[in-house]
Amino acid sequence: AQQVHAELQGVGDRVGLATVYRALQSMADAHEVDVVRTPEGEVAYRACTPGHHHHLVCRECAFTVEIEAEAVEE
Repeated sequence: AQQVHAELQGVGDRVGLATVYRALQSMADAHEVDVVRTPEGEVAYRACTPGHHHHLVCRECAFTVEIEAEAVEE
């Protein structure tokens, strides 16, 4: 949310951080983004492709890569 907020401010949009959080939560409720917790416990949002899939998540930096579900489920 803070990254999105900073990018919006960088292009001149005057939007509050609370507004960004509300928009992201609405997107999460509509399953348009995923909600994850960082190792520090902070809530983070990430865009995902639609449909059933899995993620590999780095335990140190939380970098995430989507992988096909079939490869994991076999």
